[in-house]
Amino acid sequence: MSPPPGQVPDLVARVAAGDREAIVELMARYRARMRRMVALRLDPRLQSRVGASDVIQEGYIDAIRRLEEYVRDPSVSIYI
Repeated sequence: MSPPPGQVPDLVARVAAGDREAIVELMARYRARMRRMVALRLDPRLQSRVGASDVIQEGYIDAIRRLEEYVRDPSVSIYI
């Protein structure tokens, strides 16, 4: 389920203003959706060694590293 219109841009604006809590809120909005998507697509041969939560955590780390670049230029994809 997508967040109501306007909330994500508001969170991005808060992130740009240095609000670290906004980063947590932004990532939490998509956590359940991402976990389901990764769990469905994760190769069963890997599931005994790597869980969906592990994949999401690594993705969030990459997204947070790129967040400043995205805040400066929203046309930049936050996804790799």
